[in-house]
Amino acid sequence: MQILTDARSIHDCLKRLIPKATAIEAAAAWASVGFEACDLLFKHRKKIRRLIVGMHFYQTHPDFIEAYLSEKAVKFIMSTDGTFHPKVYYFAMASSEWKCLIGSANFTRSAMESNQEMAVLVESHDPGAAQLKKEVLVSIEKWWVTAKYMDREGLEYYREQWEKNRVKNSRRAGAFGRMTASEVVSDRGTAAIDIPIIKMNWKDFSTRVKNERDKDKPVLDVRLSVLQGARSLFLKYGHFHEVPKGNRYEIGGLVRDSYSNFGWFGSMYGAWQFKSVVSRNDKHISRALDKIPIKGKIERDDYVAFIDEYKKAFPDGGDGIATTTRLLAMKRPDVFVCLGNRNKRQLCKSFGIPQNVDYEMYWDSIIERIQASIWWNSARPTSGPERFVWDGRAAFLDALFYEWR
Repeated sequence: MQILTDARSIHDCLKRLIPKATAIEAAAAWASVGFEACDLLFKHRKKIRRLIVGMHFYQTHPDFIEAYLSEKAVKFIMSTDGTFHPKVYYFAMASSEWKCLIGSANFTRSAMESNQEMAVLVESHDPGAAQLKKEVLVSIEKWWVTAKYMDREGLEYYREQWEKNRVKNSRRAGAFGRMTASEVVSDRGTAAIDIPIIKMNWKDFSTRVKNERDKDKPVLDVRLSVLQGARSLFLKYGHFHEVPKGNRYEIGGLVRDSYSNFGWFGSMYGAWQFKSVVSRNDKHISRALDKIPIKGKIERDDYVAFIDEYKKAFPDGGDGIATTTRLLAMKRPDVFVCLGNRNKRQLCKSFGIPQNVDYEMYWDSIIERIQASIWWNSARPTSGPERFVWDGRAAFLDALFYEWR
């Protein structure tokens, strides 16, 4: 008997046993693709005698299901009667020997590469092994009877639901980072439960916003005037290219006049290439902002469409996360925060991520964390200035993380 205490050792064990086995019987709550043991299992799929995989919460990757769609030795379970949750891998070997791995690890990439896992490897010569083998195979037989084959129609339905749920499932598990075709690749930032700003309730958040001072003077009214002014311009003119040049400069944070407050939420006064495209009223800036609705839910796809169009205004480079997020924060301050030199260090430190934030990381590591926050998900206050703070609550992170010099 051997105790395996980490993901790598469990993965190594499976990689050794799959090619050597003469027959395989296994059951796992979930399975995914993109790791060596998965590739080996598919290569040796004719050895599979019975394999049962659960699909609860849409955690099993549809590509894994599709790979075994025509295999009669593979079934799936999505029963509503509790969650199918075993993780057991039985390998018949030559000369009547066998080995069985039982533990916490599902047949997923995360379980094999990054999770905290533990398993016990039992061999045919271990004390009590005969009884264990009997009970394991009886259980697999019981699960096999209740499991079902997947057909093409069922797979397509499942894949659609999986697409809708995969990011939600990852966020629920506390994973933030780059989204690939198969999973969310963690940015290894601080877990949501350990980030004070995410756990902060609305009362504490709004109090901190209201307590911000500039040389002992409260600045809430000034900040609110900027957000309300920008919104009025978007509502009045509809499209950025129809906004007068001076007002475009205000939205872009390109003004430095003493009478204007539009330097708040990220001054872009020194961003000369950005100023040039705003000055000449480049059509791609306006088209990019049209991708972001003035109200309602904003999806990642909306943001990606904005970025794709925005970059076209800078064929020779000169675009950047600061100018990009300034425009986003002015149009939808409830969703976006301008990430500039004065707030980036503290915000990224709080989230436990590096400061070299690119376009993809901005959404996946920052916006997704913001939208997991208690204060962000609070109900809109019905009266007082707090309701206007709520309308710009993501942008107001600047008030909490801004470094005064």
